[in-house]
Amino acid sequence: MPTMTYRLLDASEASQAFARALIVTLIATYIGFLVSLSQVSADIFRTAVAAIIYAPLSIGWYVWTNIDRRAVAQAQWRLFAATCFDVTMVGLALGIAEGTGAPLLLLYLIYIWIILGNGLRFGRPHLDTATALSVLSLLVVAITSPHWSLNAGLTLILVGGMLMVHVFFRQLLLRNEALVATVDELNDDLRRARLDTNELGLAGREAFLEQVQESMSVMPEGSLIAGIVVLFNGAEAHRLSNPQSALSKAMAQRITSELRGSDLATFGEENELWMCMAPRRIEDATAVAERIRRAFDELAPMLEVRVGLAAYPPFPGDATAFFRLAARNARQEGRAAGRGINFLRVVDE
Repeated sequence: MPTMTYRLLDASEASQAFARALIVTLIATYIGFLVSLSQVSADIFRTAVAAIIYAPLSIGWYVWTNIDRRAVAQAQWRLFAATCFDVTMVGLALGIAEGTGAPLLLLYLIYIWIILGNGLRFGRPHLDTATALSVLSLLVVAITSPHWSLNAGLTLILVGGMLMVHVFFRQLLLRNEALVATVDELNDDLRRARLDTNELGLAGREAFLEQVQESMSVMPEGSLIAGIVVLFNGAEAHRLSNPQSALSKAMAQRITSELRGSDLATFGEENELWMCMAPRRIEDATAVAERIRRAFDELAPMLEVRVGLAAYPPFPGDATAFFRLAARNARQEGRAAGRGINFLRVVDE
């Protein structure tokens, strides 16, 4: 069983890391010049100290996310850590810049930027997380800073502003998600209508491969396509590809119940069932494959069943070779004792 979580960086995540490094570096450079060329207020000087601390850390984070994207993708904590990193540094700057003028407005707007940036780029869970961490950061500053402890009313106003922004944009995201779900459902209906489905509700092989090839060519960075191949052998194997048999109908019903959104299934080469899905993580595909394998065990215990899986990327984008590779994985030695099943050797080569 694979333990790797294979999900490449989203393009928006990489751009956020770049924007963070660029903006903070520019701010630190600008304030640094002000401090070196003229007398500045204590508030600006303290803000410069925070920016100078933050700039190399931001650059280091951006470099880390681009050195080995596959290794970074396995660090599922990275988005949460990045948000903690951002609000901690803003809180530090807010605590040491005790004035209520431009530094306060700028730093408060950065809180709002963190909340909106995470929500609009990564969805509602990250909007909620960013809001909670931003409010916590501001409250910690209010409790620990002598200046802020004397301005409880201002603190409550700022916290209220964050919560209002959160509620407003959360409603927008909910409406957008509902609209996207409706559009996706319509697109799926149209796509399935042109896939030449057979009596079992499975796609025709040529249309299936054409659709997978198209998905490989247009998929955005950070996406994942999983190919699952089920090999079945035995005296009753021919019944599975016969649309009139009770076994094929029962198995097709079980398989189609596992399909979500753009997922597809078809009969591939002889005695092979091919499935294509777009999971967020490779573990989601392995869970589906395990359920399909158990369905074969329940409905057709007389058959020898093997399951193999391939992941794209990194596999080159040829749909037919992609599923043949998954089938090869299913045929590998080292089957589970007494079951004739070689389950899920994830390709990463």
